[in-house]
Amino acid sequence: MEKQEKQKKNSKEGTSASQRVMMLMTRRNHAARKACRQEERDANAGAGVRMSVTQGRKSLSQLEFNAASVAAFLGVKVMAADMPDYMQVHAFRCARRAYDDVHIDNKFSSKKMAHDIKKEFDKVYGVTWHCVVGTSYGSFVTHSTGCFLYFSVEKMLVMLFRTKTPAMASS
Repeated sequence: MEKQEKQKKNSKEGTSASQRVMMLMTRRNHAARKACRQEERDANAGAGVRMSVTQGRKSLSQLEFNAASVAAFLGVKVMAADMPDYMQVHAFRCARRAYDDVHIDNKFSSKKMAHDIKKEFDKVYGVTWHCVVGTSYGSFVTHSTGCFLYFSVEKMLVMLFRTKTPAMASS
């Protein structure tokens, strides 16, 4: 019995402080990801989102979205898409939220709607996102692979795309 306690004590002492911190951070990150997934499930339950959890998968988000059902639920029509489903769902929700927010005051502003969507995507997926909102416009853009979406919310057309991030100059 005494020998086992000494082995446990020695194994704890053999672990460096940085290793203990990393183990603690890993436990906290796991708990935070688990809570986030549960919140996402709860939020999507009423939105008609079909989700499935794939065991053993190493991706950050283990949820798979059916973008078509979310688009139908939110009244969104997709014209062209080169974007993963989870990002499309995020864009649809941001656009619907922005569209509904600017209609509350009965003063529609396509500029505000575009700004809100762009800022959300900059915050979540990194910088260099661009958003164009309007009822009639022409465009020709170059975008990063997997980062383009063109859709409509009610009568408003929304084009969301990301350009390549410029290389940082090394010092």
